[in-house]
Amino acid sequence: FNSLKNVFYNIEFQALSAGEKIKVKVPVHYLNKDKIPAGLIFQELHHEVEMQVLPKNIIEYIEIDLLNMGHGDSQMLSDLDAYESDKFELLDASDTLMFTITESQVHLEQDPDLETVDAVDIPQIGDDE
Repeated sequence: FNSLKNVFYNIEFQALSAGEKIKVKVPVHYLNKDKIPAGLIFQELHHEVEMQVLPKNIIEYIEIDLLNMGHGDSQMLSDLDAYESDKFELLDASDTLMFTITESQVHLEQDPDLETVDAVDIPQIGDDE
């Protein structure tokens, strides 16, 4: 219960058997997003990964370091170190694209029917002419 918001939360418990694997979703943390060069766009396509794991081997999160990444870089789930772990099995498809880095491309088309106006031709506020 959140007394400030007057909201009840639901909590579900699961009974576990020794040696039984469970399915969990683990968040993905992208490190060094602020180090991506200006003019490039980082697109986070997946922020969590589903895995089947013994409770004692559950990891808190998966880290992907973006340091030294540039235009055209991307990574699939199969490229991650965690994909090869023998402690858990990732359930998402191996070809799942985790992120991409692309170049910002802005295309402005000028309407040929519009006139161009110089700034000196625009009347200023307070001009009594």
